[in-house]
Amino acid sequence: MIEGRYQIKPAVPFVPGSEITGRIVETGPGVDASMNGRLALGETDGGGLTAVISLQAQEGGTL
Repeated sequence: MIEGRYQIKPAVPFVPGSEITGRIVETGPGVDASMNGRLALGETDGGGLTAVISLQAQEGGTL
């Protein structure tokens, strides 16, 4: 991806990673706060290898 040979060519700098798993650390308006602390999974177009990522509720699910 860095060399521009991949089908997706993000602007640099970028954080790779599209399939993610982790714990929900905070919920937004309209999302049940009891979801905090639960294991979750999701997909994103990039940024999956960051320490913290923000997703819409419909972009993921719980385990």
